[in-house]
Amino acid sequence: DTLLETDAFTSYSIRYPSDGLLIYGFVNVPKGDGPFPVIVSIHAYSRDGEYDVFYPYADFADFFASNGFIVLHPGLRNQPPSDNGENLLRVGMTVDVLNLIALAKDESQWPSELPAANTDTLGLWGMSLGGEIALRILTIRSDIKATVLYSSLTGDIERNSKQLYAELVDQQFQQDLQLPPEMFERISPVHYYDSINSPVQIHH
Repeated sequence: DTLLETDAFTSYSIRYPSDGLLIYGFVNVPKGDGPFPVIVSIHAYSRDGEYDVFYPYADFADFFASNGFIVLHPGLRNQPPSDNGENLLRVGMTVDVLNLIALAKDESQWPSELPAANTDTLGLWGMSLGGEIALRILTIRSDIKATVLYSSLTGDIERNSKQLYAELVDQQFQQDLQLPPEMFERISPVHYYDSINSPVQIHH
């Protein structure tokens, strides 16, 4: 469905499969023929059920689209109408973004009615908790061309979980802190920064 149309871009709702779940969000598409570079925008923390996954101005998506970028913005799991699923240490949300990137990179999956996307120039925008997810993705995928971290969490997952629980008192973060310390060490991107190829710009 069309969510919004401006002089510069059109916003559409999206739905895609992610490890057995259906994830909803939106895509902002610039006016013109393209091909346009692509930004995957990963949103900040929101309590389950309180995030509007169809808000096309979210996370500066309108700015990017107005300047010639296709913006893919997943709402991620546990945010209605997306399905609920396991998300210990934000791994489930990371999987959702990885699956979206894989779909975007597959030209056969790109809707023919939309302008062409240049997915060879795919970048990430990660805000707050979305920045933690972006850091994970950067240590896994070597084909991300550029990344912006905006008020991001760190690459130390144990530190993030402690901070999130102290400030938000959300049950999911208390569950995280019951895990053994060695699991945090294995899963934290901070220990794998040498695998990152993408240039990274940090705003904090």
